[in-house]
Amino acid sequence: MLGFIGLVAAAIATELTALLYLSGLWKKREKLIRYADLGVVGVCAILTITSTILIYLLVSQDFQTIYVAQNTSRDLPLLYVISAFWAGQEGSLLFWAWLISIFNALIVLRSRKDDALKPYVATTLILVQMFFQIVLLFASNPFARYDFVPADGYGLNPLLQDPGMVFHPPILFIGYAAVMVPFAYAMAGLLKEDENWVYRVRGWNMLSWLTLTLGIALGGWWSYHMLGWGGYWAWDPVENSSLMPWLTLTAFMHSVMIQEGKRGMKLWNMLLPTFTFLLVIYATFLTRSGIIQSIHSFSESSIGIYFISFILLTLIASLGLIASKYGSLKSRNIFEDYVSKETSFLFNNLLFTTLTLLILLGTTFPMLSEAVRGYQVRVGPGYFNETFTPIALILAILMGLCPLIAWRKASLQSLRRNLTFPLASTFFLVAASFALGVGDVKTLVVVSSVVFNISALVQEFYRASEPESGESWAGRIRLLGSAVKGNQRRYGGYLIHLSIIIMLAGVASSTINEETKMVTLDLGERFDMGDYAFVLNDITSRDDGIKHVNQVQVDIYVNGKLAHEARPAIDYYYKNEQTIRHPYIHTIQLIDIYLIYEYSTGSSATFTFKTIPHVNLIWAGTVLGILGVMVAAWPRKLSILKGGVR
Repeated sequence: MLGFIGLVAAAIATELTALLYLSGLWKKREKLIRYADLGVVGVCAILTITSTILIYLLVSQDFQTIYVAQNTSRDLPLLYVISAFWAGQEGSLLFWAWLISIFNALIVLRSRKDDALKPYVATTLILVQMFFQIVLLFASNPFARYDFVPADGYGLNPLLQDPGMVFHPPILFIGYAAVMVPFAYAMAGLLKEDENWVYRVRGWNMLSWLTLTLGIALGGWWSYHMLGWGGYWAWDPVENSSLMPWLTLTAFMHSVMIQEGKRGMKLWNMLLPTFTFLLVIYATFLTRSGIIQSIHSFSESSIGIYFISFILLTLIASLGLIASKYGSLKSRNIFEDYVSKETSFLFNNLLFTTLTLLILLGTTFPMLSEAVRGYQVRVGPGYFNETFTPIALILAILMGLCPLIAWRKASLQSLRRNLTFPLASTFFLVAASFALGVGDVKTLVVVSSVVFNISALVQEFYRASEPESGESWAGRIRLLGSAVKGNQRRYGGYLIHLSIIIMLAGVASSTINEETKMVTLDLGERFDMGDYAFVLNDITSRDDGIKHVNQVQVDIYVNGKLAHEARPAIDYYYKNEQTIRHPYIHTIQLIDIYLIYEYSTGSSATFTFKTIPHVNLIWAGTVLGILGVMVAAWPRKLSILKGGVR
């Protein structure tokens, strides 16, 4: 009851705050705006209390609350009881609304009194919050109750009882909430015709890009370790819906630098944060409505109409505002030559946008086919692989070229000086790969792209440490440190580029060079696969009252020596009537041995054996990307709290 009262109070406070802001801006009354600022803080406080109440109901196992009964049980560990807060539809929407309220309160509290953009930003965010409050009250109430008290809850889906559930969803939701701030600043800058808004979103861009990247990577890691199919990305609709805003946000982070330094690409910098925001809402629509079948989706619910209505309303309002202010978005002609850094940024944005549109088409196609034919036609991974891969490779080459091309116009002399080492390194290593027996064209293309990018970045870091006269290695390191400190945004960006190249190398190598064999072994029987040998040693089963566990022991030999004892298992959960396979994964010299226990009959068992090379480069690249963001954002480490600084 208290939780629902909190939702009602938050909804009323949100509506009153929005009215105060709109009235204050319309009548230009500063006093009303100050009251609205207090309202933003009040909404945040109410949602904090409301969220705490839901967590208390989960921990205290109040099974009369429907959300608690559907997502927890008496045998669920405390860590997963708490993570049930964002595991279900109702709780995750409350969590998201709470995050938006926190970010809005930070902006209000840390902005200067004479900040002309702040009331417009806060108004935009409070209107977004109003939408969430409406959904929580009328379509997705986490505090709805049974008229009886169940003896126990249904429990959390066994697939969600994993560390990935503790970290992946909340980090992704932080990213989803953070991307709304650049959108709000873009709308505020447009209304005030103030170009300085682009300086205010640097920290928010970094936060949202970091959390979206980390959230997507953690989702891939979770899938790889938990789902037991040997992959980390299946082009599932919900996976795609998290990737699309990441692509448009990445494009925005590039084009906003052109507006900061050259006063160009202004229209791009309105459209990109707008569509990033809309794609985040679209992602939620896909996940929560159940309109498209997905292993990630929640069950079908009535909130789809709310989200699609909000998307259309926001699209019409934002594009209408952009059209009405189009005259203020005219940019300087910054494209003086086809071969320039400005042109490479433009192509970069075009490619990111093209990728987003292609993924959007493939993801939305089932809905389109149902509207036309009456049934859904799912687009398979083949479509995405064939369309995404070539454009991603072109983007990778652009990432290597961009640091080597001058602003305004690149002379032939500068191109020769900058391209000689990367091209020579690429030619040498590709030739060496071919000589060593690598004849696959796709592999050679990937190798050339990776080597070119790494060589270009190594050259940039080497030049940053190059002294005018002889210097020791310690001196060079000091020079490099000084260069990085003097331009952390630039060199942090280089590290981020390198991280993406490393991740692409991991994706490409693990996809192209994966080997898979499905084999049935009797006890004591041996199976050879390259340098590895697998011997089925034991088959056991046990029952712990919650699940029935079938487990095997497989001895793994490397070059004739016993290296590991693998114990993959199959669990059958009685309450959920669900079977989950737990694969065995072990890394040997950057190659993952991936064993999937399929089933057993008597004294024999059937397995899928995989060797997956370089997949760990994906996780290593993610860590390097986090480091790059930290380097780039370090001089402005307080900019998020202060609303951004120039």
